Amino acid sequence: MANAYPNRSGLQQHAIQKREHAIASSWTAIQQLQQAGLNINFNTVSSHAKVSKAFLYGHDSLRSKIEELRLQKPSNGRIQVLSDSSKNVIIESLQQRVANLTIQINKLQNENKTLQQRLQMDLKQNYEQL
Repeated sequence: MANAYPNRSGLQQHAIQKREHAIASSWTAIQQLQQAGLNINFNTVSSHAKVSKAFLYGHDSLRSKIEELRLQKPSNGRIQVLSDSSKNVIIESLQQRVANLTIQINKLQNENKTLQQRLQMDLKQNYEQL
């Protein structure tokens, strides 16, 4: 006959330890993904921490942190400092781009004037024929 009062304390203790380990590995995965500058979402955290997505969705603190972080742009933790020469190169390229766009705008404005004049002439001719 089966034991009427089974001792489940060992099984319960193991389940608690397993859950705590999964939570800790999830937080560690989030930190590592942040430091690496990778996208943080439920898929990447679950694969990195080796837990299920359902586990992450089921824990409110993990879920809210992942939802918060997935809206942020990933960064690699480094601040990019530009030298003066690289800034000058960027400025020159932007000035060249502005000059090219100004030329293009002038051409389009001239073309627009020509087309408007042609349209006026055509309208006058059509009006005179009536």
